[in-house]
Amino acid sequence: AGIFGVVDALFYPVIGAILPMLVDEETLPPANAVLQGSQQLASLIGPAAAGVLVALVNTGPAFVIDAFSFAIASVALFFVVGGRRAAAAEGPAEAQPGLLSTIGAGLRYAWRDPAIRSLIVLSAAFNFALTGPITVGIPYLADQRFDGGPAAFGIILSGFGAGALVGAMVAGSVPRIRRLGAVVLTIGVGIGAAVSLIGLAPNVPLAFVLLAVIGLGAGFLNVQVISWLQARTAEEMRGRVMSLVMIGSAGLVPVSYAVSGAIVDFGAVTIMFAVAGAIITGASLAAMAWGMGGLLNQAPLGEPVEVVA
Repeated sequence: AGIFGVVDALFYPVIGAILPMLVDEETLPPANAVLQGSQQLASLIGPAAAGVLVALVNTGPAFVIDAFSFAIASVALFFVVGGRRAAAAEGPAEAQPGLLSTIGAGLRYAWRDPAIRSLIVLSAAFNFALTGPITVGIPYLADQRFDGGPAAFGIILSGFGAGALVGAMVAGSVPRIRRLGAVVLTIGVGIGAAVSLIGLAPNVPLAFVLLAVIGLGAGFLNVQVISWLQARTAEEMRGRVMSLVMIGSAGLVPVSYAVSGAIVDFGAVTIMFAVAGAIITGASLAAMAWGMGGLLNQAPLGEPVEVVA
């Protein structure tokens, strides 16, 4: 798990920084939709197939089969052409910024932009309240409440992939949203309500539908917000800003896992999902009250943005 975390920490910010080098700004939403859609399609097929596979051959052989999928992905990377910035002009060694200096520049850039700063905080709240309860709570419900084991878990989780796939495709197909902030925060409220209801789901089909609704909103938000962020951020800062967004979204995930696991051990799964949903809804409403909706409207695609100190 630790190795996965280290690799993901390098992989996902790089993907976010490379894509704007491959397409122009107007094409960012559909390009992100294709990228997110391919991931969500795998998320739709993978959990259901994995649930059946684990039930048939047990966990160990299933992981061996999964390892081959990473080998295929590694080969696919060799077919990515472009995505390279022109090399910086050579200069004296002492004039080249060091690692800590470049990290500091990225931190200052993100902090001085109130929209990016607010987005990082909101993303952290969303992921803290969503990741742990879904990852820990859904397997518990599938096994204990629905008595369906790994197959039920895979089916329920594939609901998220199905919804996210549709959400990503819709987000990549719509024209630029002028009031993006209001749309993002309204969807956040809806996601929070759906998360709260998961703990009350009496069967697998309803849990599947609720996960699909959450995935629909998350898929739409990922495409629109990431495209907004890529267009807003200066090219030389994209990698660092995407890294900060990932830190904001993933930094509290280990805590979310631990807290969710402790709550599940106490048998308070319904309360856990209710509180998680309340956190997401509350964060969205608080962001509305503090004017984050207006901040997200400041950077239409293709238009320059002046960073406010």
